[in-house]
Amino acid sequence: MSGRAAGVLAGALLLFASAAMRADGGTPPGEFNLTSPDEGSTFNLGEHLYFRWAGSAGALTFTLTIATDASLADVVYSSSSIFSLYASELTFPGDYYWGVTASNSDGDTDSTPSARSIVVVADTFPPSITATYPGDGALGVGTDRYIEVLYDERIDEASIDGAVTVTGPRGEVAGTQYLRLSGRSLVFTPDADLECETTYTVTIAATVTDLAGNAVGETYEFSFTTWEWLTGIGPEMVCTPGAAGNAAAWALLLAALAGTWLKKVAKKKRS
Repeated sequence: MSGRAAGVLAGALLLFASAAMRADGGTPPGEFNLTSPDEGSTFNLGEHLYFRWAGSAGALTFTLTIATDASLADVVYSSSSIFSLYASELTFPGDYYWGVTASNSDGDTDSTPSARSIVVVADTFPPSITATYPGDGALGVGTDRYIEVLYDERIDEASIDGAVTVTGPRGEVAGTQYLRLSGRSLVFTPDADLECETTYTVTIAATVTDLAGNAVGETYEFSFTTWEWLTGIGPEMVCTPGAAGNAAAWALLLAALAGTWLKKVAKKKRS
């Protein structure tokens, strides 16, 4: 048999095998297990829910379904791309059930078990601050940077008016504040650059609340210090990251100062 004939025969056999597989219905995704949350896990309405499951052989897509019944018929949430959500999106406290379906062109396979229960309770916990930028006691902070406070749950936008106060040697710093990261981040942006080599204190009001109306209950303070003044290089005093800043910023500054100094030297020589 010639090489060409063998190639034609191999192609025909491949087409025949593919057709036979389609006639048999092909192979749907393999079995897989739900991993988390565990059966009966309890969450409050302010929490962020993350749903996880094991891989399924041959699966092309997964669909998460949340319903009010174990058969997943009364659907309140379904998505093939977003597998996390805030419990508050389920609208009310109570029992819910979640399950996942793996799919490919040959069919669907439900998770094992087909559904797990979770319990959503009313949110009675106040929000907590998990991080700030800059951090408390930070040195070498840029004078043109915003200030950010991260919470462990979403914040009610109506409660942030005047919630952030930034003060320095000259008094209170003017600026605007807003929420980002789906309401979990409170940001303050000064109207103008901060002063160099200056310590600022940030105070967050106790009146900040979550979406359920739970207030933080106590003020939160932290402070930071901006870049240092640098003298002795070049003809002018320059605001820089200082010893506590980063090496890259220093390198850029020194390169700029060196370039300015060389230009002035060259200009003097020409004159």
